Amino acid sequence: MRAATKPAWVNRVHFLLLLAIIVTTVFSWLNLNSYCIILTLLFIFVTERQQVIEKIKQAFADRLYLGFFGLFLLECIGLLYTDNLSAGLKNVEPKATLLAIPFIIRAGPFANAEGYKKIMIAFCSVLFPASVICLGIAISNYMALQDISVFFYHDLVNPLQMNAVLFSIFMIAGLLFLAKYPIHAGKYSKPVRNFLIAWFIAFTILLASKLMLLILAFLLLLLFFKKFPPAQHKKAAVLILLVMVGGILLIAATDNPIRKRYEDIIRGDIDLVKREQFSPDMYFNGVQLRLLEWRFTFEILREHNAWLLGVTPGDAQDLLNEKYISTNMYTGTPERNDTGFLGYDTHNQYLQYQLQSGVIGLIVFLLVCGTLIKRAAQQGTIEAAFITGSLLVVCLTEALLEMQHGLFLFSFFPFLLRYNPGNKPAPSLQQN
Repeated sequence: MRAATKPAWVNRVHFLLLLAIIVTTVFSWLNLNSYCIILTLLFIFVTERQQVIEKIKQAFADRLYLGFFGLFLLECIGLLYTDNLSAGLKNVEPKATLLAIPFIIRAGPFANAEGYKKIMIAFCSVLFPASVICLGIAISNYMALQDISVFFYHDLVNPLQMNAVLFSIFMIAGLLFLAKYPIHAGKYSKPVRNFLIAWFIAFTILLASKLMLLILAFLLLLLFFKKFPPAQHKKAAVLILLVMVGGILLIAATDNPIRKRYEDIIRGDIDLVKREQFSPDMYFNGVQLRLLEWRFTFEILREHNAWLLGVTPGDAQDLLNEKYISTNMYTGTPERNDTGFLGYDTHNQYLQYQLQSGVIGLIVFLLVCGTLIKRAAQQGTIEAAFITGSLLVVCLTEALLEMQHGLFLFSFFPFLLRYNPGNKPAPSLQQN
């Protein structure tokens, strides 16, 4: 069915299916999300049946898509030498997102500048009510518990079962779009847009991700000085700097959860991670835990002589769990229905690939990262720079591709951004 003769209902259905994927991702309805992805792929194969082979060829001619296929292939190869086939198979299924989401974007009817705007408007329109729901539940919890921490970090987005760091990337992606494009036309377009920008900024601050707050501050400075160049608007530049410095001083001078999160980094004893044994009641801050994950990873690779091929995606978590148990870390209590550190990954996607698939896996992932950086440079937009940079930097502190939301972020935005109307002309972009 050619695009020129395609009925209007085809595009409407495709958009509704894509919207369903976004909604089920943001609200963490992950089982339903998988069905939506499968249904969208089937819809494309039916409505584009005359061109689907050509679209598949075009997808694999894209170096980034080919790199994603390499990451998926690593998961499949790991099944050949894993001791935990069941866990390996469970890892393969979500990694298929790396192939499905980009293909849906590339092969669908919205692979153009207008499609980019329509999808991002829908994305922002989903984020806003989701964040409102979270804030409403936080207010209700505060009234019951009188605990201000419910307004911050993971507690704030717990109703969505979302990682606060990842939701911060969602919000910043929405903010970047709103900073450039109106969400609708009409009399109230500007006030609605300004309100949403302020809301997205405020909610990102409440999410209190140490890393993402730094990225947000840098982004806001860049956006402001781009709109009001200091050479031409000296008073405005001084004013915004004073406001930002004042905000930072206010956070630093008052007792609040954001300040406590930064204080937590410098209070911990780094030498703690060198101990051979711990106690179940021992606390690890973010830096200590991540350093400990590095140590455990290298110990596992050395003990299993797995530097080249890794210990497989199926066995990696089992071996990390053995480390938590053998060093007497907290592994949960039945009464509290929690599992402690059991199930914690390496909190570093680069390290995760080294553990799972060895040097070969790490090289494949680094090639993908290099392609992302090259593509962002070719596009030459703030959106491409900040979203790509955020994804790659967060991979240093989170195993992004071990979470369904992270897989969505990693596969959705790099391909959607290629249709940003603000991109630099790049004739070779299709192949690079």
